[in-house]
Amino acid sequence: MRALLAGVSIIAVTTSSLLATEQQPSAVAFRKACAAGDTNACNNLAWMYAAGDGVPQDKAKAVALLRKACTGGNAKGCANLGVLYGKGEGAAQDKVKAAQLYQRACNGGNASGCFNLAQAYKAGEGVPQDKARAARLFKKACDGGHAPGCNNLGMTYEKAEGVAPDMVKAAAFFQKACDGGNAPGCFKIGVMYERGEGVAPDAAKAAELYQKACDNGGAAGCQALEALKRTNP
Repeated sequence: MRALLAGVSIIAVTTSSLLATEQQPSAVAFRKACAAGDTNACNNLAWMYAAGDGVPQDKAKAVALLRKACTGGNAKGCANLGVLYGKGEGAAQDKVKAAQLYQRACNGGNASGCFNLAQAYKAGEGVPQDKARAARLFKKACDGGHAPGCNNLGMTYEKAEGVAPDMVKAAAFFQKACDGGNAPGCFKIGVMYERGEGVAPDAAKAAELYQKACDNGGAAGCQALEALKRTNP
């Protein structure tokens, strides 16, 4: 299931893309479980409706289901509901409400909620801009196993956004992001090894990291690898 909002992290389920009918087996099962109080099922069914995956697309219905999940204490549901409010899909766009929902998700231990809230504070969308708070939230997301959060935290140290500049810390967080399968993180730590920023220069290590970025779908890694091969045959 594809993300519906670029730059914002969602938690969805992957379902079979079958004929769009409300009798699709997983939709029936999720509907029954949701009605019985299973908030995870409500979240999962919501994202089927949001994407039109196995059921007719109905983002308003997705919002209603996510609201039920969130009200029932499901942090994933709160994070996903925030995404829809932030985008204005299925409900009127409300970035203040989106940020509030991300906060609720983050408070509930959802790393994607922390990441989305960090993005909001970084950009000043729905909340006053606060890059120091954004950095703390990226750290919380990263600590929760959210690889893009680690990558963004690396960038805060690289660019001194809300924190003192620290290339050693930047390198460490880019590496952590890469270890989590994040292609931009692999690319960034590759650049640091190529240039010797925050780490000892190592062209072979840089090539290895660019390759990993490329393998994970990062075009920048593919291009950097080819350029490195030309300068280091």
